[in-house]
Amino acid sequence: MSSSGTAQRVSPTAARGAATLPSDFETLYDQHFDFVWANARRLGVSPAHIDDAVQDVFLAVYRRLSEFRGDASIKTWLFHFVMRVAATYRRGASSTQRKNDEHAAEPVSGVHTPHALVEGKQATELMYRLLGELSDERRELFVLVELEGVSVAEAAQALSLNNNTAHSRLRDARRDFEQAVERERAREDWRTR
Repeated sequence: MSSSGTAQRVSPTAARGAATLPSDFETLYDQHFDFVWANARRLGVSPAHIDDAVQDVFLAVYRRLSEFRGDASIKTWLFHFVMRVAATYRRGASSTQRKNDEHAAEPVSGVHTPHALVEGKQATELMYRLLGELSDERRELFVLVELEGVSVAEAAQALSLNNNTAHSRLRDARRDFEQAVERERAREDWRTR
C-alpha cells in the first residue's frame, strides 16, 4: 500500500525483475563477481587489465541498475556489460601487451598440488588462447551458450540476434573452436616429435 492507502501498481515485467534482482548492489556484486571476472577473461581482457575491467563493468551496472526490467536473466543482462567493456579493453590492448599477458599468472581454484596447479594454469591459458581465435561475435555467443550454459534463445535475446542467426553463428563458432583445437593438437604433436 502506498502512503495514500491505495495499492501501488507493479507491472509484470517489474515484478519479474524484482524477483530475479538481488536486493542491493553489494549482494549483486558478491553473487556475480566470479561470473563477470571469468567472462571478461573469456572475452579477451588481459590478466593485466582484468581487475580494472571488472571494476568498469560493475560501475556501469551500478549506474544502470534501476533500468533492469527483468526481460532477461540477470546473468545475460550482466553479460551485455561484460561484452562492451571487454571490447573496449581488447581495442586498447597493444599486441606487445597481449604477448606479455599470455604468460601472466592466473588463479586456479580447487587445485592443491604444484603439478596440478601448473596443469590447471596451462589448460586455462590454452582455453583463453583458443577462444581468442574466434571472432568477437562468435566468441560472445560461444561463451554464453557453451561455457555459461545459457539457452540459445536467451543468448540470442541478450545479443540482440534472431534465433536463426544465433544458431548459425553458434554452429560456426563450434566449428571454429574445434578447428583451433585441432591446430593446437597438431602443433603439440609436432613439438613432441
